[in-house]
Amino acid sequence: MKWSAMGLFMIGVGWLLINTAIHFADTFKTVEKVPVPVVAPITDPFTLQVAAYLKETDARRFADQLKGQGLDAYWTRASGSSKTWFQVRIAHFKTKAEARMVGEDLKTRRLIGDYYVANYKRPDVP
Repeated sequence: MKWSAMGLFMIGVGWLLINTAIHFADTFKTVEKVPVPVVAPITDPFTLQVAAYLKETDARRFADQLKGQGLDAYWTRASGSSKTWFQVRIAHFKTKAEARMVGEDLKTRRLIGDYYVANYKRPDVP
């Protein structure tokens, strides 16, 4: 009887050791590395800002309207001292002169009311 109890005890301890080893083997599997997105350097440092809104929905709507006209429009967020502005911008340019030329063309075609040349900032992801 004594040897039977000792045998059962040893089987139980062996079973616990095997299950613990299996659990740890599952826990310590190699984790796949998530690829880090590569951010391209900004080579065209200027953009045209054509509007600024206090509501994100208004900025999105106007940017979508401009995209419908075939323009590379986007919106971005800018926090001021007491308000957050949602700026609508178009494209990016190598020089201020190039940006002004496109801005004047868009005004002449009445696609925008007015603009100013700003420093390019990557668009916010919706």
